[in-house]
Amino acid sequence: NSEDTFKYILSAAEHLRKNGMNIPAVYKTRDGKDYVNINGTCYVLYEAIEGKSPSYNSPEEFKAIVKELARFHAASVGFSPLEDTKPKIHLGKWIEQYTNQLEDMNKFYQAELDKTENDKIGKIIIEEFPAFYERAKQAIEGLKGKEYQEWVKKVETSGGLCHQDFAAGNLLKNPSGKIFVLDTDSLTIDIPARDIRKLLNKIMKKNGSWDLETFKKLIRFYQSENPLTYSEWVVVKLDIMFPH
Repeated sequence: NSEDTFKYILSAAEHLRKNGMNIPAVYKTRDGKDYVNINGTCYVLYEAIEGKSPSYNSPEEFKAIVKELARFHAASVGFSPLEDTKPKIHLGKWIEQYTNQLEDMNKFYQAELDKTENDKIGKIIIEEFPAFYERAKQAIEGLKGKEYQEWVKKVETSGGLCHQDFAAGNLLKNPSGKIFVLDTDSLTIDIPARDIRKLLNKIMKKNGSWDLETFKKLIRFYQSENPLTYSEWVVVKLDIMFPH
């Protein structure tokens, strides 16, 4: 990252830390700075955390992971990037980004159709892609509705961050039961749906299939810490529909 982006990441993590998130502290340099810049490369020293990654298979730890994500989003409210920093921003860009991704996927499909003979992967693409293409178009069309636009405006006004990889592998549960959030270098300004969808997909992939009861529990645990409105959950649904 550039130094300006690096300063954004550190300031975003500090905002979360001040609002109660367990994020490893930054050790200051001898002259009181958060990092050093050596020949254009920035270095930071974080405190070491003892612990282990929680497990999705443990009901207690699954609950703790989801609640921590909800607390993370609640703690991010009020964040706004400092003037001399370069923030990462996905807010309001979904429709354009997803449309571009879909057309990139469509190019693979069209290339397979143009071949006189298809290999095993090509045959799967030809058979499976059309259904996913239609579902993706439905998701993009849904995101053009008021639900997504209203949530974007809400975060524009009140501030908010997404982790982008809030998963068990980036969490540590210390011996006293506290969960620490690691790997904050991808922090971006966006609506919470981004993190919820990514966590859901990871959990369901680990399960091997979509499980409705797991989804219901996730909603219940999340709502207990950072309640979303009905229209905001509609956006989560639309994001799950898109074939990421």
